[in-house]
Amino acid sequence: NISSFKNNGGLNWNEDNLMTKDQFLLIYEEYQQILYSQRMIDFEDMMIRCHELLRNNQKILSYYREKFKSILIDEYQDINTIQYEIIKLLVYPNNNIFAVGDDDQAIYGFRGSKPEIMQLFQNDFTNAKIIKLITIDMDRTHLNNDKHVDYEQKKTLENAISEGICVVLSTGRPLFGTLPLYN
Repeated sequence: NISSFKNNGGLNWNEDNLMTKDQFLLIYEEYQQILYSQRMIDFEDMMIRCHELLRNNQKILSYYREKFKSILIDEYQDINTIQYEIIKLLVYPNNNIFAVGDDDQAIYGFRGSKPEIMQLFQNDFTNAKIIKLITIDMDRTHLNNDKHVDYEQKKTLENAISEGICVVLSTGRPLFGTLPLYN
C-alpha cells in the first residue's frame, strides 16, 4: 500500500501484491497529484519532509538537538523506518534516548512499523542499557488457591530477578508507594 511504500523509502515492493508495480506506481502518482492539487500532505509525507528537512538543514537540526536534549519513545515497537531515521538524527551525538516497547505487541504493520527495528537499537545505540520487563499478576497469585500457580509465579519472579530483569507487579488496581521485594 501507499503508506508502507512511503515509510520504507519506496524500497518494499512485494511481488505478491494484487497489481503490478507499474499499476501501483500509476495509482501512487495520481494520489500524489491529488494531494498536491489540494495543497495537502498525508502523514507519511510529514515524516518524509521532516526527515529531509533535518538531514538537509544543519541549522534546524542543531536547533532541535539543543531543544530536545533527551527523547522518550513509548510503543517503540510501532515505529517505522523513516521515524527511526528521524530519531537517530535528533539524538546524535549524545544518544540520550529512552525507549519502551514490546515486539510482541506490534500493531502498526499497516503503517510500515517494523518490530525488528527494536533489534537495531543496540547496534545503533551501543551504550544503551537494555532493561527487560515482565509482569507478575499479583491478583491471580493471591486469589487463586492453586499452589501450583503460586509456585510458577514465584519461580518466574526469582528467575527474572536473577537475570537482572525489572519486574512490574500488576494488581489490577493502582499501587502506591514502594513494594520492597528484594534488596
